[in-house]
Amino acid sequence: MRAYPRARRVAALIQEELSTTLIKKIKDPRLTETTVTGVKVTDDLKTARIYYCTSSRPGAREDAALGFKKASGFLRRELGAALELRVVPALEFFYDESLEYGQRMDALIASLKTEKTEEEA
Repeated sequence: MRAYPRARRVAALIQEELSTTLIKKIKDPRLTETTVTGVKVTDDLKTARIYYCTSSRPGAREDAALGFKKASGFLRRELGAALELRVVPALEFFYDESLEYGQRMDALIASLKTEKTEEEA
């Protein structure tokens, strides 16, 4: 088995291209506050799972999902041209909940520290 499989290299290229160029090209206002946080490509290079986060504005998560759904054809075509892939993976978009999870954990730890200092006093 190779130390650095092609799927990971393609995923890194897709993430870089989406983050630096393609998201900015999209005129959809639902995607203006969206950041691509990760990309995972299947070993057969047929599917790319794109993870994103967006602002905490109510409804922003659903708006971004709709924006990505509408722009997926454009993004796939542009990725094919930019990366010169013979076959461009199908794009699937998923909201990245890891940031929210991390914020919840930080809040829990902070509340535990506060409780501990109150008990000591």
